[in-house]
Amino acid sequence: MPHPLKLVRAMLGKTQSAFAEELAHRHQWKMGLGQMGISRSKVAGWESGRWPPDKPTKMTIADWLGIAWADAEQLGWPHMLHLFLSDTETLTAPWTPQGAIEALRSAAQQADTQPRSSYLTVTGPAVEDLAGKWQKALSNPLPPSVREGKPIPLSVVDAARSGVGELEGMFWDISPAHLCPLASGFLRTLITFLSEYSYDRQAGSELFLLAARNAILCGALFMGMGESARAERYFLIAARAATAAGETMASAMPMAYVAYCHLVADSPGDVIPIVDAIRATAQELLPSPFAAGLHLLEARARALLGDATAAVRSLEHADSALTAGSASTAPLAFPLGKAADLWVASGTGITWLHLGQPEKAMKFLTRLIDEFTSARIFPFAAYERLYIADAQIAVGGVADAASYAARVLDLYSSPPAIARQYQEKFTAYRDVPAVRDLLRFLAEHTTR
Repeated sequence: MPHPLKLVRAMLGKTQSAFAEELAHRHQWKMGLGQMGISRSKVAGWESGRWPPDKPTKMTIADWLGIAWADAEQLGWPHMLHLFLSDTETLTAPWTPQGAIEALRSAAQQADTQPRSSYLTVTGPAVEDLAGKWQKALSNPLPPSVREGKPIPLSVVDAARSGVGELEGMFWDISPAHLCPLASGFLRTLITFLSEYSYDRQAGSELFLLAARNAILCGALFMGMGESARAERYFLIAARAATAAGETMASAMPMAYVAYCHLVADSPGDVIPIVDAIRATAQELLPSPFAAGLHLLEARARALLGDATAAVRSLEHADSALTAGSASTAPLAFPLGKAADLWVASGTGITWLHLGQPEKAMKFLTRLIDEFTSARIFPFAAYERLYIADAQIAVGGVADAASYAARVLDLYSSPPAIARQYQEKFTAYRDVPAVRDLLRFLAEHTTR
């Protein structure tokens, strides 16, 4: 994913050399911090993540970009840069109904305009801050205020409820790329209702809950297209909207999906604080599939972090939670409900793959290959299915993996971001005839 500093430079119209020159000038003459040895290669090192800038340099960058140092220091590097990249409301808006409206407006716009595969909004130190603010907001929720202005008719609220339900139903049958514009457009309509019309507390709560459901759908669709950063923005605003509605479970669900975005973006350390916060806040409310899903998120994160004992223990907890079979009372069943067992098979198999046991992984992942068409549902995004190809390759089935990848790309209408990921995966096996056919197909879809 592009480093946020690279996105900042693009917005400023600066090359690495020009950025370094301007930064050195500001460091010495505007900030009075003396001369600094900086070059294009040092900026490149920051953007590659090899090393961070020192504190005086970060202070200079914050001043240049108009970021308050207190905010920059709290978020840390490089997360402070999101305050320049128009993620300000998502990161800093208060966890109130009005703050939710501000975040909804801002993040929905950013999710649709940021470059593909841009950096995750909340990472590193900001994750624990997010989890803490979310828990605090739910422990003392503020109901939506009665708004003045043109009242929204109840018939419009009823129509909005039906519209969101219909969009969720389409998820099962329509390509994410085709449904996404319709879903994001409907979310903007809901945001307009929340921000420009008057309503009582009951209608306001329902509108916030509908916005949360719609935002979860948008996030799921972007995950289906391999756009985890855009998906994360939608899940973040869904959590805010559901919190404004006073719905704990409806808010916990998108928080779990935020954790999932960090998992597939190779940030397993960010997963644990979110999962812990969900358990601490909603443990008694969790239906068994959701509880199992949290254990599987933790199992995969622990496996990636190299803690095999904790990963296996989390798998055991996931199995126990699903076996318990508690009924769901969640106001939001979408989108885990219809395929919880497939989600468990996927998470278990991928955990064993991360633990270096591909044969054991295939015992669970084979089911997803056999029940192929029923598994479009999030979180069985096309990106997720890359792990199945990894397991097939690891057990010597390169041709099988290429065949499976072609079916996946056909199911998801080959969005460019997904096609590029599969292309990177299979290039090393181009000598296999089935892989050559796949790479020719992928070449057509990565140039869109």
